[in-house]
Amino acid sequence: MERVGITQTSARSGAESQDGGTTTSRADTTAAAGIALEQGSELASGLKASSGEAHAGRGEVVLSQTLAEDMHVSVGDTVSMGGKALKAAGVVENEYYSHVPVAWLSIDDFPAVAHTTPDEQATALALTSKDYPQDLPGDTDTVAMSTKDAFAALPAYESERGSLLMMQGFLYGISALVVVSFLTVWTIQRTRDIAVLRALGADRGYVVRDSIVQAAIVLALGVLVGGGLGLLGGLLAGSAVPFQLSVMSVGLPVLGVLVLGLLGSLLAVRRVSTVDPMIALGGN
Repeated sequence: MERVGITQTSARSGAESQDGGTTTSRADTTAAAGIALEQGSELASGLKASSGEAHAGRGEVVLSQTLAEDMHVSVGDTVSMGGKALKAAGVVENEYYSHVPVAWLSIDDFPAVAHTTPDEQATALALTSKDYPQDLPGDTDTVAMSTKDAFAALPAYESERGSLLMMQGFLYGISALVVVSFLTVWTIQRTRDIAVLRALGADRGYVVRDSIVQAAIVLALGVLVGGGLGLLGGLLAGSAVPFQLSVMSVGLPVLGVLVLGLLGSLLAVRRVSTVDPMIALGGN
């Protein structure tokens, strides 16, 4: 079990003296999420330093790449966080907390940075192992929950996630409507061609299967192009905003649009089964 301190604060390059003698430009000040960990914490084991150290000791801070660039700070410079002067011990890959880049510091410096009392040395206790006494929360007057449940307990996270899921649902629905509309117009334009096939002896089942196969080919080409553009956009966005790109994040939307499009194509090709062969002979 480890102590963890989390605070939203500002970071600026240069030490902030008590007499106001230090002057910093507005460009060198930025918002930061300060996360304080114990020395040798397992929670920081995944941090990879691009320069300097990946773990902060007492009086030190490890900056995400974005913070170091925004403040024009390099290893060895002084950084002020919440009025506390800290030495930049290293720069690591970007990590974000509530869309704000993270600055990692020692739990010993947390009260000074977060402006808490010496007794308030942490905001959470992290269990690094699943093997812990089940009565531990009751004995320590705390609440234990998984990482997923901890995120779900944040009102801002739940409301934002709900909005994003709703937008995704609307986009899937709109995609299905667009596909159905396109295939319906396409089928209407092919009415006479379909009538010729019927007049030449093709049964309804063959005509319907042929229409569905053609619709599937058009859909497959469309989702492959769209998926490729989405993948390219994700690669470009990942360098500027927090963005997670994986096979699931690209493959599931592509598969979802393809399935919805095929279901919609069934509605669009209903007209095929009712085409009158007399149309091919000029009948009404």
